[in-house]
Formats: sequence, C-alpha cells, structure tokens
Amino acid sequence: MLLTQAGKLAFARERPHLFPQLTPEHDFIFPSGHSVASLALVLGLYFLLRRRFPDKAVWVLVLGLPWAFLVGISRLYLQVHYASDVLAGWALATFWTLLVWLQPNKS
Repeated sequence: MLLTQAGKLAFARERPHLFPQLTPEHDFIFPSGHSVASLALVLGLYFLLRRRFPDKAVWVLVLGLPWAFLVGISRLYLQVHYASDVLAGWALATFWTLLVWLQPNKS
C-alpha cells in the first residue's frame, strides 16, 4: 500500500468527473489501490500455495483472477478511476508480487 500511496502523491491525478459520481471520493487516483490489493492478494496466495498445494493454487487463480478483474471493472463502473489507473494498479501488483517472490531466500 505504500507503493500505491507514493504513486498517488507522485502523479496527483484528479478523479474523473464525467457524470455525478455514485460514490464521491476526494483523494488522488493513480494507480487504483483496489486493483493493486485484489491482484496482489490473488498472486500472493498463488505463490504461497503452488509448491505445497498445487491443485489448490490453481483454484486460487481460477477463482481469484476473475474476482480481481471484476474489482478493477467495478472501479470503472463507479466512475472513480480511468482505465489506465486500473491497468497501472494491476501492473504494480504483478511487479511487486514477482519482486517479492523472486527475492533469494536468506535462511
């Protein structure tokens, strides 16, 4: 979440004002924190389970990836993000999760 907040402060992008918002938000939008958190959760669970419980890990992806996609789509539907905010959130989650997973084990 620190990466998300740093991105929001660095880019300081205002929310879309295309129509009256269904849920008023007042902070910056780039990248989408909901998109980051949902995909990072799915990928993190997958990486934790894939060696010991490979069949459960597959189910995490089968159920989790559509869920993370729907979270991103909901941000567009609620008109609180642009598509680029959601895509950047997913990219940040993928990058961060892979970076953490690929760190050498120090034990």
